[in-house]
Amino acid sequence: GLLYNLVDRGKVFGYQCTYNWAGDNRVSPGVFTLAEAIQHCLDAGMQDYDFLAGEERYKERLSTGSRHLLWT
Repeated sequence: GLLYNLVDRGKVFGYQCTYNWAGDNRVSPGVFTLAEAIQHCLDAGMQDYDFLAGEERYKERLSTGSRHLLWT
């Protein structure tokens, strides 16, 4: 997996991602890659990993909380 994250003042923002997926439903390269990236960010002292907007299932699976986004 390849992640393109933005970092600002101790926060990581997950901007884009791509994965080499062979179609095996027993594994999820996306969830694995994101989980490893989040752990890396925590180990590096980052305070927050923000998935940004969207309600995709992987965001719910890997999150410990959420904030409401107000579109104006």
